[in-house]
This record gives sequence, C-alpha cells and structure tokens, in this order.
Amino acid sequence: MPLLPCCVEILIEVEKLMPNSEIVFPDNAFGRSMSDYRFLSVRSSLGYRPDECTPRGFRSSFRDWAAEEASFQSEVVEIAIAHTIKDKVEAA
Repeated sequence: MPLLPCCVEILIEVEKLMPNSEIVFPDNAFGRSMSDYRFLSVRSSLGYRPDECTPRGFRSSFRDWAAEEASFQSEVVEIAIAHTIKDKVEAA
C-alpha cells in the first residue's frame, strides 16, 4: 500500500528541514530517535490507559503491516522500528 499523498508531502517538507538526517522525526533535544517515554507521554495526554495502547503494540502493528502489505526487506523494517540486527553479517 503506497503512502497517501499528504504523507508524502510531509516527508518532502521534513527532508527540506533536515536534509542530512537519517531519522525522519528525531528527538529534538538529542537529535536521535525518540524514546518510548515520548510515546508514553503523548498516550497519556490523549487519555489512553497503559493496557489500551503500548509502544510495543505500535511496533508490532507496523511489523505486521510491513510484512503483509509492503515489500520492504526485513532488515529495513527492523531498523525502522529501532531494533538492532544481532547477526553482524545481516546488519552489514
């Protein structure tokens, strides 16, 4: 399933703002990927309880979507969800 045009527009604008970044939405304070705490804070402000919505659940949903609907290599998906690839040959 391709990205919606509005999503593509957002990514194009983000690339203009941060042309040398490997991370699409970095943590502004540190310039690296966002921690789970950032997600937990947003979840709480939206009124969701911990048993209703988890960072692991979002990662799992993304992983399922990438496997079933997209044609990304598994290594790319693992990096996208901030998992390290333990096999050094595969990581290279």
